[in-house]
Amino acid sequence: MVEKIQFEPVATWVHGAEEARLVFVDGKLSAVVVRLGDGYGDLAQSWHAEAAFNGFERMCETTYPDLDAIEKWLEWHLTSS
Repeated sequence: MVEKIQFEPVATWVHGAEEARLVFVDGKLSAVVVRLGDGYGDLAQSWHAEAAFNGFERMCETTYPDLDAIEKWLEWHLTSS
C-alpha cells in the first residue's frame, strides 16, 4: 500500500527541459521527471521520466500530460505488482 507520493521541484540541465521534479514514493527517490519544452512539438509541456528506479523503469517509455497522470501510473503500478 502506498502511503505517500511526493513531487519535489528541482532545476535540471536536460536540454529543452529545465523544469523537473524528484518523485518520492513513501519517502524514497523513485524517479526524476522533466517537463518537455517547446522544442518537442506536440509533446511540449508534457512530462517524461528521465530516470526511474526500483521497478519503475517502464514509466520512462511514455510521456504524461501532467503530474496527476504520473501519480496515477505509480499507484496503478504499485497496486498491480
